[in-house]
Amino acid sequence: MFAPAPITSVTPPPALIRPVEPSNLPTSVAPTPEPPGVATHPHASAPPKNASKNPAVTVEPGQVVLFFATDAEAERALAALPPGSARVVDRARLATLGGQVVTLKSASHADAARLQEQLRLRLPDTPSDFHSRYTAFGATRLYHAAQMRLPPQDPVANIRIGMVDTAVSDLPAFKGAKLFRRRFLAPDERDASAGHGTATAALLVAESMPNGFSGVARGATLLAANVFHQVDDAAVTNTASLARALDWLAEENTRVINLSLGGSGDRIMAEIVRRLLDRGIVLVAAGGNGGPEGTPVFPAAYPGVIAVAAVDASGQAYANGTRGAYLAIAAPGVDLWVPDSEVGRYVTGTSHAAALVAGVAARLIAQHRELTASQVREHLCRSALDLGPPGTDSVFGCGLLQWPASSPIMVESRR
Repeated sequence: MFAPAPITSVTPPPALIRPVEPSNLPTSVAPTPEPPGVATHPHASAPPKNASKNPAVTVEPGQVVLFFATDAEAERALAALPPGSARVVDRARLATLGGQVVTLKSASHADAARLQEQLRLRLPDTPSDFHSRYTAFGATRLYHAAQMRLPPQDPVANIRIGMVDTAVSDLPAFKGAKLFRRRFLAPDERDASAGHGTATAALLVAESMPNGFSGVARGATLLAANVFHQVDDAAVTNTASLARALDWLAEENTRVINLSLGGSGDRIMAEIVRRLLDRGIVLVAAGGNGGPEGTPVFPAAYPGVIAVAAVDASGQAYANGTRGAYLAIAAPGVDLWVPDSEVGRYVTGTSHAAALVAGVAARLIAQHRELTASQVREHLCRSALDLGPPGTDSVFGCGLLQWPASSPIMVESRR
């Protein structure tokens, strides 16, 4: 039976994850085409110079990450590495999902690019890629519950939600909430600001407040994985940290996992996502804040993930929201009020829209436990309010999230 301590701090040994080191990076490296069956995504093959000082860099400089199905496979491959080509800086064994994620560090990104090409030639069946970074997507107006036709109800019972985000601060709004936290950072990594994760957790499970605010899945058990550390002015994480956190959430039998984050993606994360989906876990992810011309973000754009767009109180698309055919559904995500340690604040972004979809999915599963992950997505889209051209589109997905079986009001369809 799941009964973790309310706050648990777990850190890998210091040798496993090291601070990003400066390196001289090439201006261009040709990406290797994806093999059949792997989701297509843009590879951050050549980060700009001074990558370790640039929060916008999409990969860990000089690092390559691989996924091995077995320990024996990993040992054989690592033993065959050319001497001096790279060193192992991290090995994340996934006890629940199976396999392990191995991170290699080369002297420079140019060396890592050469190593990556060699690995793909020598180990064509082993997923390998540059080590992707992910950033948190992330101002009193309580409109979201009414816009989604979400009825008041008793606390949700017997459902576990996972979230992978920054740390979650202690707030009065969480007093009485079933919130369990675990840290997935190295001892020498500094925690990123807790604001983003705290807002996500509040939208999910905050207790009822005098102004009428409460988490959309109030009463659910929330397992919050803290994976973001501070690099200059940015909160960042990477594939290995995400893999560890997601493995923990799978081990704890969460039914829904919220991923209010995004990056360029890689083959290893594609494999992790596939394994989570195979376990029947509902994955909800932020659709991205890159603007109408932005490129798809991952994990939202992986097949099977519920990618979420954001709208404002009038049902207009969030101006900075990324567009794309991978978007599944839209939810309120502009100027959402959330509690903080003082008087509360407003937040905007697809991250917060994703949290609302994850919470509604959890409420739906709590009432209909027989639903599969694909059926949850089907139910949500069946009741969604079409906001764009008839049918699914690249701005709103299948439409604005509505509590299943409710009659949509609040926003008129603009067909």
